Amino acid sequence: ADGLTISPKAEIGYFTQTGYKFNTHKSVLSFMQEECEYTVAEIRAVLASMGIGANDIQKNLSDLSGGEIIKLLLSKMLLGKYNILLMDEPGNYLDLKSIAALETMMKSYAGTIIFVSHDKQLVDNIADIIYEIKDHKIIKTFERDC
Repeated sequence: ADGLTISPKAEIGYFTQTGYKFNTHKSVLSFMQEECEYTVAEIRAVLASMGIGANDIQKNLSDLSGGEIIKLLLSKMLLGKYNILLMDEPGNYLDLKSIAALETMMKSYAGTIIFVSHDKQLVDNIADIIYEIKDHKIIKTFERDC
């Protein structure tokens, strides 16, 4: 059959590198607690690993820099109730420490992650299977021995 079939049990989270919109009058912590089953301590630990410290969690979203927003959105998605993550350039705008934290979270994620990246190191460190688009076809170019 042509096309793609998605299981009704699939819960898909999507990270886009641009075009994010949300209520900027909320605090970082209240934003993270929406639709989240994790404790405040667990949320704080994930945010801290991404470089968002204890002093930042009471800030309004409107006070965050672009890089901080990216870190926040990645953290929220990784803590979400998803079993499939689609990620568009997740390492963009992140410092080296945050990229290392992102890699750790991606490696420990229990579901499936499909991501697009031009960051060769991120791809090499994370991807189990690599597909490339060549001549309008999707071609498997790498599969890690598990």
